[in-house]
Amino acid sequence: MTPRDLAFALATRLDDVVPPGLRVRADGGRVVVLRGDAVVGGSAAPRLLDGETGDRQVATATYATINAVQEVVAYCVASPWPARAGARPKPQARLDGGVLRAWYGPAARPVLALEPVHLL
Repeated sequence: MTPRDLAFALATRLDDVVPPGLRVRADGGRVVVLRGDAVVGGSAAPRLLDGETGDRQVATATYATINAVQEVVAYCVASPWPARAGARPKPQARLDGGVLRAWYGPAARPVLALEPVHLL
């Protein structure tokens, strides 16, 4: 998986779940959050894969990306997104048998789970 591939996969899935008024797009090996036409934040973490594509690197880059996007979105909507109240759920990422899974909250009961990315 290349940085561009990971950025595109994550941006697509995050764009499906962010609150109205925000968009998530891939910009090369980066993921950016937009409000209108203005970039309000994002992550270059997919670039961690440049030359390194092991499971650990993919999971780490994914975690860092969804964590950064969560920070930006929570700030923009003034809530603990993706939760509506209380503590902000912890981002998680794991690569199992060629399937990348990413979610917020406990693995057994995620607050929000992104669509899996099939790497094979």
